[in-house]
Amino acid sequence: TLHDASPLTGGCPYPLDCPGAVEGCLTPCPRKYSDAATLQAANLALLDQQGPVLVSPSRWLASLAGRVLPRHRVRVIPNGIPWPRRPLPRGTARQELGILPQARVVLFVAHGGVSAQYKSGDRWLQYWQAVKGARPDALGFVVGGDSTGRDDDLLFWPYVDRERLALLMAAADVLVSPSRADNHPLVILEAMAAKLPVVAFAVGGIPEQVVHGRTGLLVRSGDHNMLVAETVRLLADPSLVRRLGETAHEHGASRFTDDRMAIDYIRLYKSLSTP
Repeated sequence: TLHDASPLTGGCPYPLDCPGAVEGCLTPCPRKYSDAATLQAANLALLDQQGPVLVSPSRWLASLAGRVLPRHRVRVIPNGIPWPRRPLPRGTARQELGILPQARVVLFVAHGGVSAQYKSGDRWLQYWQAVKGARPDALGFVVGGDSTGRDDDLLFWPYVDRERLALLMAAADVLVSPSRADNHPLVILEAMAAKLPVVAFAVGGIPEQVVHGRTGLLVRSGDHNMLVAETVRLLADPSLVRRLGETAHEHGASRFTDDRMAIDYIRLYKSLSTP
């Protein structure tokens, strides 16, 4: 299973605008990966030798793999997670976390927190400051870094387990996910399962998860002002938050459960064992 593009490249998980993934890694590597061309050639030679059936969680990455390895089969099996029938109510989650009912809660989540390169972690604080300027009642959470802290109404949490993250998602109004590149991120599925609308850049496989205007809001990649504006729009409209969250939960329940993912893999394994 291709969790990112690194098996196809000379080290980078996502090629972004670099043509090296398809045309061959450049020397020197624009992203400073050591001996990227040699590593990419070795990766591709090994895949050619073994001839595996490749699985991609997104059509976006499947398309890239098909261009890099045109002789290989690539199947698309979207990621799935345990899907709650009845997510925790927002009021209950806020009471447990000590968040006031009238607060407007903005959530940023990524492994590495503000250091998460592909998740635009270096811009999170700028986004937050712009949102806070427009919505003084906003409360922000940055989750996934290596420390705990607080800067006025912005709280920093380190990595948390799934239960704690689900509780925070149930209490939030919007997940801001400004990935520069992504495959089929679990954090977006976890937000959908918690009835939490997502504002995200329309990159990679994210448009295969989020239906713009129905289950969340998508923004053109790199349009930072619009990302902030759409976040503020959600915070100003609780009825829109509820509607998008409800639809996201229903949409995901039919497409992104762990049961559905397991069935898809079983079907694939059976097809490979059939003479």
